[in-house]
Amino acid sequence: MKLTLSPSSTLSSFFGSRVAALLLPILLFVLLGGCSLLEGKDVHLPNLDMFHEFSENMAGEDPADAVDYHEQEPLPEPHTPYVGDAEERQLDRLAAEDPVIFMYQRGNEHFNAGEYERAVASYDNVLVLEPEHPRAHFKKGASLHMLGRYEEALEEYDAHLALKPDDAHVYYDRGNTLSAMSRWNEAVDSYTRAIKLDSSYAEAYANRAYVYLKLGDAAAASQDADRARALNPAISIPESIH
Repeated sequence: MKLTLSPSSTLSSFFGSRVAALLLPILLFVLLGGCSLLEGKDVHLPNLDMFHEFSENMAGEDPADAVDYHEQEPLPEPHTPYVGDAEERQLDRLAAEDPVIFMYQRGNEHFNAGEYERAVASYDNVLVLEPEHPRAHFKKGASLHMLGRYEEALEEYDAHLALKPDDAHVYYDRGNTLSAMSRWNEAVDSYTRAIKLDSSYAEAYANRAYVYLKLGDAAAASQDADRARALNPAISIPESIH
């Protein structure tokens, strides 16, 4: 079958080729010579170094590893024991009416939950509002002891005793901290002060017996152990102390 072109299609093909022939030199001029027109001009080109760096960083299998990304550990949630709506409203009222009591109770909650760092922070808040709050000093000292910060614990116990010098329990805890530091003679003094304030303090006798044994005074250790057992038959005392 013979293909026959119409006169109109032949004419359009002819003019199309002529236009292309005329436009080709212009396009070549723009592509090859047009760059010289930009000389001396401020031209803002993309920062290819940035893209090169990005492509290198993303070369690894895991993008997080490639850009040296370190995911942050989530902060621990604050200790907030469940309370009912009525108790929650009561706590809100207490916080507004007496923030000292509120913060002290919050410190006790943290302490009882074993959250000693938070307990210290709560007792610090109490002491900001009421610097001469003896119990806040005492409980902060106990929290610091549990954290192994013994020197700071002693400072808080002494601050409490400066305000309330007849507290046998604080002398007892002070003796425990001194014992943990192997400051045996000072520990004996603190337990002795506790016993003078409360002659029925079985735990103070038992711990002083242990310290006497550390000091090599077996007779004094045995005497204190017997006294502790007489006051509290269920008290735990090492078998080595007779």
